[in-house]
Amino acid sequence: MININISHSDKDALEAMETIRKNFVIEEKYGPFSYKDISNKFDSYLMLYFGLSENEKEFLRNIIFCCQRNVNSQFPDFVFDKGLIEHFHVFSSKETRKGSMQHKKFAEAEKWFDSHILLNNLLNNKTSLYDSRYQYDIEHEHNSHEYLIKSFKKNWEKHISRLNGYKNCKDIVFFIVDYPNRYLKEQRRNENLSEQELLNRQWYVLSRDRTLLQYIYTFKNDVDYVIYLSGHYSELIKLSSIPDIIKLIPNNLNFVEVNVTYTYEVQTLTGTSRGKGNK
Repeated sequence: MININISHSDKDALEAMETIRKNFVIEEKYGPFSYKDISNKFDSYLMLYFGLSENEKEFLRNIIFCCQRNVNSQFPDFVFDKGLIEHFHVFSSKETRKGSMQHKKFAEAEKWFDSHILLNNLLNNKTSLYDSRYQYDIEHEHNSHEYLIKSFKKNWEKHISRLNGYKNCKDIVFFIVDYPNRYLKEQRRNENLSEQELLNRQWYVLSRDRTLLQYIYTFKNDVDYVIYLSGHYSELIKLSSIPDIIKLIPNNLNFVEVNVTYTYEVQTLTGTSRGKGNK
């Protein structure tokens, strides 16, 4: 099953932290990665760094592994001796007062999946051999870079407000920005690419988004580090280094939507139910 977070909850934050920790473990095994590695076999667990020295990388790794879940209040999600880590989602589809339309459809798919797992478990208790497969394709919503910018700013400022009201230690502040689904690809302005050519382009990453990096940089006195999660890999960006990062971004870079179909699948085979997701 594709792992989709459907609300901002303890489970979401813990899953995000687990992904980041896995990235550190993979990096320790295979060595550091760079942007060009995003489409290679390590795509599922990459950690990319921006503006950090080797000593700082090790210092921050220790924080990520040693921080504790904050059980005393809703903000922040994690705490450590010198600061805090807060996690939240952003979306590239239209959002209403009830949230992201695309995320709502993933939530509906989750309910469908859970109901069929329950059904299969009941069947499993009544038969020794049962083989069936059910699929649920998630209806596609329009996604755009403009929607992503709007969502990012709204959610970022909401958590900045909470940070400003936080009375405990905040010498070091991390924001984990979670964009769990891939819908945007890189494209140069005025390019006329076929669908297949576009699919071969790099997926959206925060470190290539001039607009949002410039926005984030205005909060450099409030937030020290941002960790961007794409659902597949992580970027750890030091806010004070953003001007240097921006210098490396092509001036004509744009981000456009690709059609991605997410499918939930439930299968019962020889009395054992299991689930997985394809895209």
